[in-house]
Amino acid sequence: MIFAHILGMWGQRNWKRWAPADEVITKYEERDEYADIREYLVKAGSLAGYLFQCLHCQKYHIWVDAD
Repeated sequence: MIFAHILGMWGQRNWKRWAPADEVITKYEERDEYADIREYLVKAGSLAGYLFQCLHCQKYHIWVDAD
């Protein structure tokens, strides 16, 4: 069963142009997985963010992947 719509891999440039970015990144950083991610996100890079939209509540979430 699918619970979220994957909007793709996002880098720093995408986040700068997207209005809800502050809220989404702040909520992610509150989970204490990676800190200060905004400056280091690179699309298809060493630290990349995948943007999802919950199909139930329609809220956006990020998953960060690092190598």
